[in-house]
Amino acid sequence: MEFEARLTEETCVLVLDIGGGTTDCSMVRVGPKLRHKRDRQDDVLGHSGERIGGNDYDQLLALKTVMPALGYGDHLASGLPIPNTYFVDAVSTNDVNAQQRFYAKRTMLELERLAREAQFPDGVRRLLELARSRQTYRLVSTAETAKIALSDIEQVTLELEYLEPQLAARASRDDLKASCERLLEHLAGLIDEVVAGAGQAPDVVYLTGGMSGSIIVREFLERCLPNANFVDSDHFASVTEGLAIWADRIYR
Repeated sequence: MEFEARLTEETCVLVLDIGGGTTDCSMVRVGPKLRHKRDRQDDVLGHSGERIGGNDYDQLLALKTVMPALGYGDHLASGLPIPNTYFVDAVSTNDVNAQQRFYAKRTMLELERLAREAQFPDGVRRLLELARSRQTYRLVSTAETAKIALSDIEQVTLELEYLEPQLAARASRDDLKASCERLLEHLAGLIDEVVAGAGQAPDVVYLTGGMSGSIIVREFLERCLPNANFVDSDHFASVTEGLAIWADRIYR
């Protein structure tokens, strides 16, 4: 609605709201002759959504760039790989069950044993310190900060001194693209679903939600929808602005 208030002609808009925990895609018909309607059901041409958002991108970037310093991908002296479950649970900060498993006493004991049996014990010891200090949220937040920075620079350092003095990891924009490939494929599927349901491609793609500001998301969308014009909203306030416009309209 915030965008529609500025339009001078009718157009078909794909609204992509990629927030912290969800992605919503809607194809809507908007324009100056439509914006005063109270019932807009006929103007909604298609919708899809999934519980995937910026948090998932943060977690996958942490898994790819930070967790190798904590033993991810390492092996035991026997040659067997260290189970990935510990690392996935550690970064799954929006999954209560995963966090409970990672912080459980049983996990602590298992990590102590793995540290004794690992080819490179330092990594598992850091993972154990992560569990003991209960800093999984801080670790994923470190990855989030790196993700945001990678929209402006090609490479960034992730400071991990809260786990070990002078410990750091590196993350590049290519790392971010590689770690999020599966999520971007999901996004493409949501867009295809909406376009198929609407029976037409959008004239404009309207981006809102914090994750829509990521350069890797923007570049991916431009490849998916090469003929559309892209409009950036205030990624954090546009929904509120639209609600204010709607409230003013219906409660006058």
